[in-house]
Amino acid sequence: MLFRSSGESIRKYILKHLKNDKKENKSTIINYSSSRFNGSESDFFRLSSGSLGGKARGLGFAKSMINYSNIKNKFSNFKIRVPKSAVVGTNEFDRFMKDNELWDIALSNISDKKLLGYFLKSRISIDLTLKLESFINENNFPIAVRSSSLLEDSQYQPLAGTYETIMLSNNSKSNRDRLNNLIEAIKIVYASTFNNEARALLKNTSHRIEEEKMAILIQEVVGVKYKSNRFYPTFSGVLQSINYYPVSYMKRNEGVAYLALGFGRTITDGEKCLRISPKYPKILPQFFSIKATIQNSQNEFYAMNFNLNQQDLQEALNFCQGVIERRSTLPILSNVLLEASGKELIITATDLDMIFVHRIQSVEIEKEGKTTTNSLIMYDIVRKFSSGKKINVESLSENKMQLESEKSKFKLNCIDPQEFPLMEEGFEAEEISLDSQSFLKLLNKCKFSISNDETRHYLSGIFLHFTSGDDKNFLTAVSTDSHRMSISKMRLEKPINFEPIILPKKTIFQLCSILENNQGKIKVSNSKTKIKISMDNSVLISKVIDGKFPNYAQVVPKNNKKKMEADLELFKSSVDRVASVSTDKKDGVKIKLSKDKLDLSVNNTHSGDGNESVSVKFEHDLDITFNSKYLIDVASELEGEKIEIFFNDTASPALIKDPSDFDSIFVIMPMKG
Repeated sequence: MLFRSSGESIRKYILKHLKNDKKENKSTIINYSSSRFNGSESDFFRLSSGSLGGKARGLGFAKSMINYSNIKNKFSNFKIRVPKSAVVGTNEFDRFMKDNELWDIALSNISDKKLLGYFLKSRISIDLTLKLESFINENNFPIAVRSSSLLEDSQYQPLAGTYETIMLSNNSKSNRDRLNNLIEAIKIVYASTFNNEARALLKNTSHRIEEEKMAILIQEVVGVKYKSNRFYPTFSGVLQSINYYPVSYMKRNEGVAYLALGFGRTITDGEKCLRISPKYPKILPQFFSIKATIQNSQNEFYAMNFNLNQQDLQEALNFCQGVIERRSTLPILSNVLLEASGKELIITATDLDMIFVHRIQSVEIEKEGKTTTNSLIMYDIVRKFSSGKKINVESLSENKMQLESEKSKFKLNCIDPQEFPLMEEGFEAEEISLDSQSFLKLLNKCKFSISNDETRHYLSGIFLHFTSGDDKNFLTAVSTDSHRMSISKMRLEKPINFEPIILPKKTIFQLCSILENNQGKIKVSNSKTKIKISMDNSVLISKVIDGKFPNYAQVVPKNNKKKMEADLELFKSSVDRVASVSTDKKDGVKIKLSKDKLDLSVNNTHSGDGNESVSVKFEHDLDITFNSKYLIDVASELEGEKIEIFFNDTASPALIKDPSDFDSIFVIMPMKG
């Protein structure tokens, strides 16, 4: 084997450079930006400022040695590298704890479970969210979200293995789902900083829990994809500088390596693995028989399932949660209808205003039938079953059904399916075909402007209607809460017969959730009272809002000649930073514009002041105030690199445009004072 002939050479080469090379580190850790992670410039990025923590610092040192020592070229038969990594520095941890007011909770005497609940409900900063979003959009290989605290890997600190590591398959078709999973994993690692085990271990040191700070290491899982739904990490190991059990002519200070196929969990859990000294790779553990050798060798390994969290039943029940009424006076409305027929399971949920039907194909059905059971309870059980395992559903009686997977078995109460209400379709209008992702984009650009004022119910949704102009055809969406307005258009190949409707807010959010994973076409038909959207395996039917949407065209500013152009990401992050000083995000951000300069400021009598200057393109002088949340909401939906804002005067609404999207505009009213 090549390893046997070259292993000692590699070892000596590394030791030589560790002992003798004193030159300056030529490796750099660069700040992350979109598309750079896969580039040749670097494979080690910083996502936020602050310390890298012990673990990431060690990897940075290893990367430095690899680059500086030129070991990659010397041993060309090996691919030697640090896995692609991105680090969230400790400053983000400090910001997270402060912004969400978590310090008192973290230091209180509560259970690990309750602590985790507080952390999961908290929010990370927009700056980090945007960087993580960019990272996720560019990278879909499996990742490990690892702790890298200040004290974890420091000398004489017994904290190794104390904090959480979360493995993510990172393969969902939905970038939003992958982003949410990554953010949740970061919060879990943050929470583990204060778990009871960490507290107990720190009591044996000179440090206090308040001194600990957590960085996050997001690291590529190195391995090979097998077929379409499996990923196998190739190799794992742990190196120790001291060999406490030397054999033959090995010496203690020559070290030892513990090696295993797959994840390192085999090693950390004390299971069977290969133990060798890197200096003597030919000396392997000797046993008295082949049988004994096999018994004491690794014969299985841990792998990552590529279908993790993508199971059919869980996905269907997840969609149902956006429809059902959890506190309904009618118990049947908290249930889902399950119908098994042929090779198909049909799952239906309704709140009387909306009905969702999902079909799961190729189901092994031994006995046909139907029943209903509580949607939330069933979903909570199914999502906690081991991913990829078979679930058996059996009706035990008219009012009892059984869920079984592996060694888990649950008996759930049922209600007679005859009580389940169904909605009559009754659509006479022609069915039109739309691109699902274009329709999703249309809804996303408008949904944040929907009114929550129940007294004006006609504003509690998105106005959808057909428009045309300049030989172009559009499906146009409009929403407003009287303080801001969003108008977006979806281009059509030809005119359509579409009844103007107001789509309810709940229906919109349910649609957006479903369409995230839909890449094909959808079919839409509507009447004055209902709309029907048909997708691959799902159908959503919803009532529409009865009312007349106001003449929105009259509100669009026509005399705004003062144009400001700014870098989108810089503008958005600057507004967010300045607004951080206020405990109320509805506080106004004062905008002072002069020649090519934008001054942002927030003044809060309770928390303090915030100021920031941004370089822009502008030719006038203007002072105006806006709700910071409104500005961030609009900026978050723009797709290009620039933002354009058109002003008239201090009291008039501003018009916001995306130079890369001619079919969308946004209007925001200024605040007084």
